[in-house]
Amino acid sequence: MAFKNKGLDKKKYLLRMIEWYEKAKHGWNYDTNCDAKRMQSWVTKSIWEKAHKIFGHFDKEDSFAALMCTIELFRKIATDTAKMLDYEYLTDVDNEITKLIKDLKNK
Repeated sequence: MAFKNKGLDKKKYLLRMIEWYEKAKHGWNYDTNCDAKRMQSWVTKSIWEKAHKIFGHFDKEDSFAALMCTIELFRKIATDTAKMLDYEYLTDVDNEITKLIKDLKNK
C-alpha cells in the first residue's frame, strides 16, 4: 500500500483494517482500491464520517481527540473483522494500550 499523502501514510494500519473489514463483509475479491481517493464509494457512511475525525490540527487537545477517534474506529472495525473471520480480538491488550495513552496525556 503506497500512500502519497504523508497524513495517510501515518494512518496506513487503520486504512488496511478498513480494507480487511470490507473484504470480510463482502468477500476477498471486493475492490477496495485503498488509495483513499475512492474510499467513500466502498465504505459505509458511518465509517466515512468517522474517518473525517481521525486527523487533528496543530493544538494538543485536537490532536489527542483525533488520536482517540483513530483508536475507537480501529477498535470497532478490528473487533467486527475478528468476529467475522472467527479470530480472537485482544481486548485486554487494546485496553492496556488505550489506558497508557490516556495516562501519558494526563502527565
